[in-house]
Amino acid sequence: MEKFVIFRLGDETFGLSLNDVIEVIRRENVVEVPRALDFVEGVLQLRNRVIPAIDLRKRFNIVDIESEKNSEIDYNNSLEKIIITLINKKYVGLIVDEVYKVISLEPSSIETPTMGRKSDRAYVKGIAKIDDQLIVLINSSKLLSLEEQSQIESI
Repeated sequence: MEKFVIFRLGDETFGLSLNDVIEVIRRENVVEVPRALDFVEGVLQLRNRVIPAIDLRKRFNIVDIESEKNSEIDYNNSLEKIIITLINKKYVGLIVDEVYKVISLEPSSIETPTMGRKSDRAYVKGIAKIDDQLIVLINSSKLLSLEEQSQIESI
């Protein structure tokens, strides 16, 4: 049995192995970094560490119409969270719309995705179905290509 942190991006539900999660924090001010990758929102400071923050909606090309309409977001009242994880031994923050809960899944309840090009789904660990809801399970170590990892390490 493996535990997953379940979160939302737009109208889609995703999961990340609890083993890959360092902590979940409230969305804070993220400082923009010039000439960063499109999906890198910027950096944040957490316990004397400068951590790059990746907007997973941008990374996965998920358009959220509500946030597009209202670019002035009040982060004090927002449900947005940042999931701190390690990618290639570097701390990275993953910006998500909302974190729901932690659930346990049997390996037999996780299906391997078969659609799309392999390069497009490298970060998809599997798909789980819970009560008529599909949850895309993410492999955080495959979220970034080696080139993207190297660009983020230089931040």
